[in-house]
Amino acid sequence: MLDKGIRSKLLQQSAVLDPTTPTKCQNGRSFSIPSDSIDVSKVSHRNQLDVLAQLYSACISENLVPNIFLELFFILQLLTSRGGASTNDLEDAIVGKDVERQYFRSVHNCIYFAVRVLETQFMIISYLDKGTIRLLGENDRLGIFSVSLRDRLTRANEVGTAQVSPALQSVIQSVPFEPETDNRSNFASDRAFQNFKKQRDVFYELLREWEDKHTNPSWEFERSLGLRIRNMMVNLSAACNQNHFARLFQKQLLRMCKGTVGAFTGSEHPDQDVLDMLGTNNLTKLKRLQERFVVPQNIGGPCPPPTFSGCQVFFRDFLLCAGSHQLNQHLSDTLCQQILELDSIAILNHESSEGEVAVGEQDEKEHFASVLMTARLLAKFLGFLAFLPYRTGERPTRDMQESAVSLRNKGTPVLDVYMLLRKSMENQRTIFTVPWVVEFLSMVDHVAPFLDYYRRVFILLLYLYRSLVLTSEQNGNFLNKLLVLAVLGWLFQIPTVPEEMFFNEENFDGFELNVLDHGLDSVLLVDQQLLYLCCPYLSEYILGIIYNGLEE
Repeated sequence: MLDKGIRSKLLQQSAVLDPTTPTKCQNGRSFSIPSDSIDVSKVSHRNQLDVLAQLYSACISENLVPNIFLELFFILQLLTSRGGASTNDLEDAIVGKDVERQYFRSVHNCIYFAVRVLETQFMIISYLDKGTIRLLGENDRLGIFSVSLRDRLTRANEVGTAQVSPALQSVIQSVPFEPETDNRSNFASDRAFQNFKKQRDVFYELLREWEDKHTNPSWEFERSLGLRIRNMMVNLSAACNQNHFARLFQKQLLRMCKGTVGAFTGSEHPDQDVLDMLGTNNLTKLKRLQERFVVPQNIGGPCPPPTFSGCQVFFRDFLLCAGSHQLNQHLSDTLCQQILELDSIAILNHESSEGEVAVGEQDEKEHFASVLMTARLLAKFLGFLAFLPYRTGERPTRDMQESAVSLRNKGTPVLDVYMLLRKSMENQRTIFTVPWVVEFLSMVDHVAPFLDYYRRVFILLLYLYRSLVLTSEQNGNFLNKLLVLAVLGWLFQIPTVPEEMFFNEENFDGFELNVLDHGLDSVLLVDQQLLYLCCPYLSEYILGIIYNGLEE
């Protein structure tokens, strides 16, 4: 198990590893030495490397590391690392004690260790998308050090049918008029009704201007839209229309930012559905789409910090420019209400006692994915609003943190996520509740994890994380658990969550996880498409590392 400090130290000590690997992946530059220079016979200290690989794999398998995918990313770095000192050059550097030997100064040792770990973690690798499995199987180094692992990857790629399709860019579609909530009878006066209609028009003018100009490097959100947004808030407050606008804001947010959830394509031409949507005459878009599959994107590393992307940026910047406490409160209220409704509904119309989805399995999967993506988006913006007053660019001093904790412990959380998490664990609905709770908690400030309430939440999530051990007997819901582990691992690594929280021994309040044979957790609901929608960085940086191994 390698924490941030140990991994960083290893990167600094070893001539094999390059700390700037992600940057080189993004630029498409190769740092691999030719495959014909790799020689299994040059591996030294095999017995010790085998033991280290077993220990390292055990830590991954037992969820004793904060993020299992970050460890696999590190292993792929070893697999594609550049040349270091030869075995003969190392003899003078070897010291008497095994624990002090630098086993990874040799590129051959690095590859040997990496392949041994990948052999042990094949089950996780086999559930990744076909592109990742294929590229890993085509890696020459892996084939040289383990023909059996290469063959297993080849077979996994051949029998797999899932293709991960990209989410297409959203276009502006205004929220339609709804008589139940938008007609005159829902407003206090004619003036309020007419004023809201005007401000609604202003809102869409701002949105369309952003859509047209935000890609221009010289265009600035605050300078171009800030004053008009604040004037809009003044007019809404005067007519008591904040609640109506908060509902419109939420609906437009979902309409543009929820993401596209589509079925996999198992045909011989997996891109045909995309061709149909874009049209064969739009070659520019098709070329950009092709590049999107081939060129690794800059998303901030294998475990990127929480960010707002795409159309989400407009809604975030709108709230920041508005600076309206009234709007923030009304929006928080409506977000909480919608999240609670989604978390309590029966997502599946029929769940058998065996945990199988009967008719319309694919429809049920897509419905679940749609509801989950909705909840995640709403929770992200709720967390943004809840912790916005406390967010700072720098970590507070110890005295400032203790003072803030003492004061904020007296407050009430905007949403009782602890109760909702415990309830989801009891009812076997963690596959739905945990991903949206993670989005909410990803917005925490530096002090929040130390508050009594949120500390209990993180302890409960840690207990769940350690309980979800993946085994080969869980083929039915393996991806369900893998998604929960992936989002929790990402949460444990974000900058505002203290790393020591994961490694401290905590009291779990005597709460035991009831593993039942029914509930959403036992139904096969997650597929690769949903996994990569929730964790897009998996493909970006794993593929980036593998590509460097292929470019020789």
